[in-house]
Amino acid sequence: MKYPIRLCLIILGFCTAGACATNTLFLENEFLRVDVNNRAYNTGRFSIQTTQGNPATPLDDNQPLSLGKPYPWSSYTTFLIDGNPIVFGGTASKRAGKNSVVGTVTRQELVDGTIETTVQYNTLTITQTIQLVRNPSTLVKDLVLIDYTVHNTDTNPHAIGARIMIDTWLGSNDAAPFRVGELAIQSESILDDHPVDYWQTFDSLSQPTVIAQGILQNPRLRITPPDRTAYVNWGTLADSVWDFNYIEGRSFIRSGESDPDTALAMYWNPISVPPNGTHTIRTAYGLGGVTLSPGALSLGLTAPAEHYFTDTAPIPVVAYVQNTGGFDSSDTALSLHIPEGFKLVSGTATQSIGWLPVNETRQIVFKLQPLQPGKGRHTLALHATSSTLPSNTTERTITTIAPPTPTHTLTMEQLSQKYYKITATITNPSPHVLLDLTYQLQLPDGLQLAWFESNKKPILAFPDTSQETLSWVVHGSHHISDTQLTLIESYAGIGTQKYLHSLALGID
Repeated sequence: MKYPIRLCLIILGFCTAGACATNTLFLENEFLRVDVNNRAYNTGRFSIQTTQGNPATPLDDNQPLSLGKPYPWSSYTTFLIDGNPIVFGGTASKRAGKNSVVGTVTRQELVDGTIETTVQYNTLTITQTIQLVRNPSTLVKDLVLIDYTVHNTDTNPHAIGARIMIDTWLGSNDAAPFRVGELAIQSESILDDHPVDYWQTFDSLSQPTVIAQGILQNPRLRITPPDRTAYVNWGTLADSVWDFNYIEGRSFIRSGESDPDTALAMYWNPISVPPNGTHTIRTAYGLGGVTLSPGALSLGLTAPAEHYFTDTAPIPVVAYVQNTGGFDSSDTALSLHIPEGFKLVSGTATQSIGWLPVNETRQIVFKLQPLQPGKGRHTLALHATSSTLPSNTTERTITTIAPPTPTHTLTMEQLSQKYYKITATITNPSPHVLLDLTYQLQLPDGLQLAWFESNKKPILAFPDTSQETLSWVVHGSHHISDTQLTLIESYAGIGTQKYLHSLALGID
């Protein structure tokens, strides 16, 4: 049986987060801590736990969200490379992925608030990047972004698929159902191409221990959904590094044991990655942002805390109701008040649940379409009624904001008689990490990129309120005293923008 292990560690002297670790590297804030195994075995595997967790939930302090302490080992990621499963990181020392094929770990280090692990497998370079980011539901950094980038250095294409397996655990509870859209998954299930943005799990709405959330798709975080998701007992996924013997409805309890042991695996089907091409897989796991209202009919309401007012994509809203009133509820109904500037495009504003047994929880999914609401705060209200229990209401705010707009300045310096360096200093003024930006130059007549230069310059992860510099070496046929050029910026959150810059260069 697998048991959570609590570690008490005494460190003499002062260290910054992760700097003193030898057996693990870690990132930590007031909400979460993520550890990455830094030992010779299970290198690169991670585990997540709360520190203070959600300030409004006193029971969730210092609780695990995934197992593997003190040295993470039970969650792992597999890549399917040309049909062959390869486990990411170092050789496994325990059951999870034991005796599997692995690559060579070439580096693992703390880099600007991230933990990066790079593995070489033949001609493929795979980098795992772990970082704490702002949660779209809570707007604080209580979410772990898990990123894998595969670079094909071969002269031939390769088919690359991925499976991320997380050994979930909520405090002392490993039996809470996975709540995926309107499904409450309490036994083994596989969902193919299920159109939901996130899953959540908790033990109670009236007094939750931990509310956890995994994000399956999110344009702002550049998370694209997996092709299928498997909610299975941990032992099955530990022993099978890719496919497994699936029995629909099988209990989460592992064979020969008496306790449930939940885990999930997210699969991305293989795609062809061309020579010198890259392929990125992302997911995120952390705390769930649910507005709670305890009562006989305890309520929960979750939705993104912010939305770009120019974005017309539907906004997912999930409403929860749990009967904590001591006896069955009859004629139970939920009603959602929709603020001005939005319309309901999925679900109905009032839905009848009917009979709701004691302690049972139901959830309903709504999708709202923004109708150019402008910037501001908008309040959703969820109301529950019953013929046998007192009614209850809870509210949650969605703030519509302008899309983030990075700012930039350009400078030019002369390197030699005909070569110049153009440097762009780019600032992310927003409180959110921006992912996968690309910059390139549109040069005027008389200037061209140096033969060794690449025009497209990526910023894979742009931390909040930070600066980045990019540079290009260009070649001119004659001395340049001043010139105009265009900086082209591409980002999924704001589209493609072109900015004209005038540059002056003093020639002695």
